Amino acid sequence: MYQRSFLKWVGGKYRSLSQLLDLFPKEFNVYYEPFMGSGVVYFNVAPPQAVLNDVEGSLVTTFRSVKRDVEGVCDQLDLLENVEDAYYDIRYDFNNTAQIMTGKRAAQFIYMNKCGYNGLYRVNKRGYVNVAFGKREGDPHKDFENVRACSKLLQAASVMNADYRDITSLARSGDFVYLDPPYHKEVPSSFTGYNSQEFSEEDHRRLFEECKALSERGVLFALSNSNTKLVKDLYKNFYKFPVYTARTVSRVVGGRGLSTEILITNYTVK
Repeated sequence: MYQRSFLKWVGGKYRSLSQLLDLFPKEFNVYYEPFMGSGVVYFNVAPPQAVLNDVEGSLVTTFRSVKRDVEGVCDQLDLLENVEDAYYDIRYDFNNTAQIMTGKRAAQFIYMNKCGYNGLYRVNKRGYVNVAFGKREGDPHKDFENVRACSKLLQAASVMNADYRDITSLARSGDFVYLDPPYHKEVPSSFTGYNSQEFSEEDHRRLFEECKALSERGVLFALSNSNTKLVKDLYKNFYKFPVYTARTVSRVVGGRGLSTEILITNYTVK
């Protein structure tokens, strides 16, 4: 039984955890995750020392609140109702109130993630969440036991809000970096991001250079990405393993279902 995150995230790795964990190194020093997303990989690696990071500020604020004041977050979540009118009121408040108490803002973020459409997090060019109400039954945002379990695991991690290269630069020989960036697009309509900052082909090339630098410093790394020609060509001198997973969001008709991704490593797997 794997530990679920308190958030649902597009591209989350819960369904492929058994494959990934089998391919991760068994021994390393500090664990780094520069694109943490839902954090579900971290929650199941459960290392004694870690640095987590994401460029999405509201996500990081939520993680920090869950780590530091989980009871305050749960108290705020308990006040929220999974009904359509309330959802849009909370979304409006989140988007338009700059000074919201940290615990309340984290609760609103979790609430929208759990009660919004398909667990999708997406903002427009103004930085406003624009996900519609999800019409889910019950109180999916009130999984307090799980939120508390994640908070306990987060005590071993520093949670940062920076460019991924600022995080990878901290890694030293013997450390392990797991990278789960926005994937290289298989087709132009592929969903790969959550905000207005596109992760372009040039960004993927820069990420490749960062992975080369990690190898040169003796840092272990594993990178998840789509099984495209560009990715395979860039990492032609590294190890590659297929990872089978189920898509839950797609803009392409018939695009959901089983897909093959790849995990790229700079170490052999026994």
